[in-house]
Amino acid sequence: MNRICPPEKAKRFYWLTVLPFQSICLTVFAGPLYGFNALIQPINEVFSPSDINTGWAGAIAGGTIFLSVGMGGIIHQYFLKWVGSRARLFVIMNVAIIISFGVGALACHLKLYWLLLLGFAIPTGLCFVNLFFIGIVFLVNWGHEAGRVGLSTGIAGMLFGIWGAVYSVIGPYIVANAGLIWFLLLSGIAVSLIELLALTFMLDPVGAGTSAEPNQTKAETPTLTFKDIAQVPSFWVFFFFFILFLTPGFGFKLIVAALSDRIFHATQWVASIMAASFLICYGTSRLGFGILSDKLPIKPMYFGFSIVQVFALLVAAISLPYLKGVVFFTVLMCLTGTMFAAGKCLWAVTMVRMFGPKNFHAPMMMSQLSVGVAGFLGPLTLTWALRAQDVKLSVTGWLYAAAVALAIATVLFHMLRRFDYQKFAKHQSQGLELSLRAKSEFDRF
Repeated sequence: MNRICPPEKAKRFYWLTVLPFQSICLTVFAGPLYGFNALIQPINEVFSPSDINTGWAGAIAGGTIFLSVGMGGIIHQYFLKWVGSRARLFVIMNVAIIISFGVGALACHLKLYWLLLLGFAIPTGLCFVNLFFIGIVFLVNWGHEAGRVGLSTGIAGMLFGIWGAVYSVIGPYIVANAGLIWFLLLSGIAVSLIELLALTFMLDPVGAGTSAEPNQTKAETPTLTFKDIAQVPSFWVFFFFFILFLTPGFGFKLIVAALSDRIFHATQWVASIMAASFLICYGTSRLGFGILSDKLPIKPMYFGFSIVQVFALLVAAISLPYLKGVVFFTVLMCLTGTMFAAGKCLWAVTMVRMFGPKNFHAPMMMSQLSVGVAGFLGPLTLTWALRAQDVKLSVTGWLYAAAVALAIATVLFHMLRRFDYQKFAKHQSQGLELSLRAKSEFDRF
């Protein structure tokens, strides 16, 4: 992976290998992660047999995976430093995936819930986040080299949704015919083998991670540490913005099967179609808005993502007590998923715009914790709502709360500013924009 692609072959390698082949292989781990809704009910059948649809076992397991994904963002660089190379860490994480899924299967066989959490959920999340950062940094570096960062992240985001949708559809079928234990084993083996195929073709672009900020030479761009990022107010505003922005989408994505059964009494097949529809919209949105982000500023796009989600959630909350069928509600949730996906897709692009292509890695790793917190809070709060006696009333309240959270997120995003390297060189503090009127070039990105 540390080999450099010759300049004369770089353009061709990007379009013919990185985008089609590398993107597919480097995103396959998203199947079990984004399609975890397929595992919620089977896990409940093992550990909460009396409460299959709204048991805590599946929701906590899924939330724990995402929480460990969030924590893994902070420790990724230490794993990388300890192992010594990205290629070696890549292989170790893929072997660890097979082991963690094997332990998960064993935990289900022995019905040991603590083993499922400690031996499967936590290590699986740590494996996934390490693969995510290796893969996304590789793809973004190539995208920057080709001037198509948005396209690179958009393709990856689309594949995240597609892998999750496939997993959501085939998961119930495999569980029904082969059982949860075999499904876990097959998931771990398939993910690991396909990921390892990518290692053969991982050549770094010539200028990976060396591009400078606008109007600065490469030599003038310092490398920001975690400590430097932690002293930037805009980073913490983005951190809390991202929790509020992602929590509703994570809730619906993981708990869609239980929600459809509890409220609309839908079959497992209908629930899987709902989940797949959500994830297909998720993937398509990430591709489309990823491409648009190469041409458009980020701030207005995020305003649109938040406002549309607020509208969809409010309509869902108002109409839910009167709905008899699942179609209209699914459409609203797919609209929410489309905006949720677009915002998540442009996470890397936002970090590149705020901190530059040389330093986007550190804030991404640190803000990964906000993704984990949202992935934990979303499914647990929605599961809590589904366990209420008057389920439509409680879910309606959840939808209203989600709309309020996204409205607050919209205000927070306006406050963000692009990192000022000249102020950093002079040891001056980085400010926030509190006015509704932009006052400098650093308010726009």
